[in-house]
Amino acid sequence: MLKLTLHQPPTTAAKWQNGLLTVAGVVLLSRGTVWGLVLALVALSGALTAVTRPPAWWRRVDHLIQLLAQPAALALAWGTVAGLLVELTGQEGVLYLAGLLALPLWLPWARCQAGPLCSPGARLLALLWLFQLPLAPSTYWGLDGLSLGPSLTYLVGALGFFGAGLALLEQWGFGRPFNLARRKDGWQVLPSIILLVLAFFLVRSNWPNNWSRLTVPLVMTALEAGIGEEFLCRAALPAFLVRWLSRGRLVGTIVLSSLAFGLLHLINLAGGQGGAFTAYQVAMAGVGGLLYAIFYLYTGQLWLPMVLHAFTDLTGALAPASNSAVGRADWGNLAVLLALALGLLAYFATGKRGRLMEAHLMRLSGE
Repeated sequence: MLKLTLHQPPTTAAKWQNGLLTVAGVVLLSRGTVWGLVLALVALSGALTAVTRPPAWWRRVDHLIQLLAQPAALALAWGTVAGLLVELTGQEGVLYLAGLLALPLWLPWARCQAGPLCSPGARLLALLWLFQLPLAPSTYWGLDGLSLGPSLTYLVGALGFFGAGLALLEQWGFGRPFNLARRKDGWQVLPSIILLVLAFFLVRSNWPNNWSRLTVPLVMTALEAGIGEEFLCRAALPAFLVRWLSRGRLVGTIVLSSLAFGLLHLINLAGGQGGAFTAYQVAMAGVGGLLYAIFYLYTGQLWLPMVLHAFTDLTGALAPASNSAVGRADWGNLAVLLALALGLLAYFATGKRGRLMEAHLMRLSGE
């Protein structure tokens, strides 16, 4: 169900948004690509709807067009203009500045297109649709051929998704996911557990032998995972799940969101990754998701799983033969980590600790 007004004046941000789409459309049209025409039509439809008084049926059609097209269209528009700046200056470093300017780019989409959705299912689908931003390769952004393109677009996409997603959760009546705790309960025992997990992944990466391979693109890619995936699977998805579950809310939310987090990694098959390694990655991500969810809901601090996730992805990228065959030792390490995760879940989900986590979960849901 869509909740729409018959006439809504364009905001300043929406005007800038349409302007970017138009400029990028003209640039792409001058290069003979059909995507320029698509961007121009999306911008024209939005502008005409905002400044005129079309029939209600057209407003609904335009709303659907903008809802579905804007996430990808804005990404391509930003990438096109950023690439043009690189051509004019001859410096790829200008992409960092362009990346900062892109962070609020999807906020008007969140406020005007996804925000009015009323159905919980439609709202979740809108968030999942927006999640294409941190997943898309640099060709999707029109930045293929630039050395900074792949890693920077992942990070910009994650930050854009995070900003728009945060605005949507607040607009839909959910709690703010960053600081759910009202006191520092549980911080006495967590440091030793977190250090244990970090030590596991340091050993996995053959530290410090492989850390000479550390690069800025690897760090940006790890931050993309920590920011974008954690916001979706530790904050947004649990906020919906806890409203849908009537029994076993705490454990059910943790398990289901961790399962979704693991299955999310099946998308790596589309990039040509082997099936055996992908299966291991799905299982490892699911187990890691249990740990991240426990740490988040016990402390109420979203930055904690974000940092841990980015760190574990970074150590995974530095691990020897990280994208090749998976051996018995890898599955053995996974079994140890699973036992640790289940033990921690049983410990934290009961008694006073469980009640504290449930209180944090209720604040996240806005109830």
